Amino acid sequence: MTCQCIEEVDAMLNKQQGGQLDISIFYGPGKHSLEARPSLYINRRDTGRKESRSGRAKVLTPTFCPFCGERYIPKPEVEPAA
Repeated sequence: MTCQCIEEVDAMLNKQQGGQLDISIFYGPGKHSLEARPSLYINRRDTGRKESRSGRAKVLTPTFCPFCGERYIPKPEVEPAA
């Protein structure tokens, strides 16, 4: 990931409201690479709590930066057919 949106937005939230983003760490496409992505929890409308009927909270993890739209993992290069 080349954009710095997570760091910038997290710093802005901390400065303006004393808050922070909920960030998860994932193994990247490389052998030993880690990457940070924002995580979005699904909240139930009827209870107002995190969705966890399966015993674990449901989390969405975007494949594109939600702030600038940059793709987190570059598309693989497709070799032309011979």
